[in-house]
Amino acid sequence: MFKKVINQQMLEDCFSIRKKVFVEEQGVPEENEIDDYESISVHLIGYDQHNQPIATARIRPINETLVKIERVAVVKSYRGTGIGRKLMQAVDSLAKDEGYENATMHAQCHAIPFYESLNFKKRGNIFLEEGIEHVEMMKKLTSHN
Repeated sequence: MFKKVINQQMLEDCFSIRKKVFVEEQGVPEENEIDDYESISVHLIGYDQHNQPIATARIRPINETLVKIERVAVVKSYRGTGIGRKLMQAVDSLAKDEGYENATMHAQCHAIPFYESLNFKKRGNIFLEEGIEHVEMMKKLTSHN
């Protein structure tokens, strides 16, 4: 279901999901959604049975052992179906396969319980990013996650 992005069309599909979720639904300025980290990040994309893009995330290297999970997005019609959990399991597997030991992310506050259910732990205080409340979360990547 989830694939590592290997070509421009797959990357465009990631951007399409992100535009729907972050720009259209959450009001993030479109010019802020695509950034300078796209080319150094590893992207994941999920498609439904009709080959329509439904979920995406990217991992960005911070150092040799730490990766930052970013741009986690599921299209509205697939939320609450378990796709987000499967996406994050695929992200974990990808990060481990790439040799990372720990993951960090800036989670939107409404999603904290979801990420806590995936063994992420909150770090620090709530802050605003693109006008949306976030909190830093961390996770050790082990074979038990």
